[in-house]
Amino acid sequence: MTTKGLYKDVDEEAGEVVFMDWGSIETFQTFMPRHHYEVSGLLPPFEYLPTYEEYRRQSQTDQA
Repeated sequence: MTTKGLYKDVDEEAGEVVFMDWGSIETFQTFMPRHHYEVSGLLPPFEYLPTYEEYRRQSQTDQA
């Protein structure tokens, strides 16, 4: 499994962040500040990540 960004959001303290899937079997999601995400070269690029609302809608559609 690979590490990837799931969706982007705004955190009051950290600013723009990406919620991460670290690729482990356990579903442990944390966020990474946008700058760190972009410097790390992770995919998909920040601009292409869905917002939290778009991510939730897609997740609900996938489960139906």
